[in-house]
Amino acid sequence: MENNILFAIKVENIQEFTMNKIGRELTEEELDIAKEGLENGLLFGIETVYNTIITEMI
Repeated sequence: MENNILFAIKVENIQEFTMNKIGRELTEEELDIAKEGLENGLLFGIETVYNTIITEMI
């Protein structure tokens, strides 16, 4: 189970979300920006995510 994915965000999910929010899909350039933002956001908050998981297990 060590290498199984626990959470994933697919381009399809982002495109569906943006279609509902702004009425269009993102361009390739916008997807690159979104990917960078997601990576930065997850890296910044990953300790909080891990702490929440551990707290729920206790």
